[in-house]
Amino acid sequence: MSSSLNPDMTVSKMPILKELELVAKQSWRLILGCAAFGFVIAALSLQGAIYTYPVEMQVTTVQSTSGSGGGGGRSLSQLSGLASLANISMPSTQNEIQFQLFVESLLSRDLANDIAKNQDIMVALYGNQWDPITQTWFEPPISTAAQAKHWLRGVLGLAPTLPWHAPNGENIQSFLSDNLRVNQDPRKTYMVTLTLTSNSRDFSVRFLNLLVQTADERLRQKALERARVYISYLTAKLNTVTVAEHRDALTQALGEQERYAMVASSGKPFAAEVFQSPWASNLPASPSPRQAFLIWMILGALAGTTFAFLRHRYRDRLQRSAWVQRLPGFIRRPLTS
Repeated sequence: MSSSLNPDMTVSKMPILKELELVAKQSWRLILGCAAFGFVIAALSLQGAIYTYPVEMQVTTVQSTSGSGGGGGRSLSQLSGLASLANISMPSTQNEIQFQLFVESLLSRDLANDIAKNQDIMVALYGNQWDPITQTWFEPPISTAAQAKHWLRGVLGLAPTLPWHAPNGENIQSFLSDNLRVNQDPRKTYMVTLTLTSNSRDFSVRFLNLLVQTADERLRQKALERARVYISYLTAKLNTVTVAEHRDALTQALGEQERYAMVASSGKPFAAEVFQSPWASNLPASPSPRQAFLIWMILGALAGTTFAFLRHRYRDRLQRSAWVQRLPGFIRRPLTS
């Protein structure tokens, strides 16, 4: 009876772990060769790889100066004290409010539009779409892969890709969303770490400096405009108010606004100042050679193990198969040996 059993059925009744152990002992050279082949693939993939490097920069709240709060400092401190009782983080000074606005604006479209006005930055980012002779932007040729992607999106009924346009704030905002990380410790709301990843460390340093300066300047101009409006209003109001107490209050408010405008006009950092200048790491963020070699070698070993396992389990069936016998010898032997 035992001689009439199907050999494939006999193998299939073997515990899977025992069978894998047997396969590993019998086909270790094959598995090792597949792992070595994965090593070669990893080395080839790293040959043309574009390495990206992280560049970090730390900014902090501008140190308080007399009269820089623009009024309302006492109320803010009282509200902050009440919020701390409820474990709610809330800025206690006008400087801290400006710093939080600075952080929130880093990924905004308005800031991206301002940065897009810097032609050197735009050419550095999108040089493949810039003609230095005519000093104009042009649409690059569509690759075969992009055409296939557009066709597939149409087949699947997905939203069509937007038509090409000259790089602008939209592109910068997308670049920031993909490559800029803003890290702020909840316990240290006065400090923010900016990390930009790109294939050029010098460009990242230049871009981070421009980003911080532009964001700070936007808030400065808004504050100046607001202070000038208040100064104009308070000055006009003083010409009409005759009650001494009211005039004293208006004069005090006018003085605070003038001091606030003076500080904002000083040319010093307004909302955020650099705590640590941008510095570049010597280790790439991607790709990681160690991870590439490890992943490809593991995939190669898994592929070799899977092939050896299936060949061991279905060897007799493959040897009897007519279509396998018609294959060339260099293909048939690895399948049946």
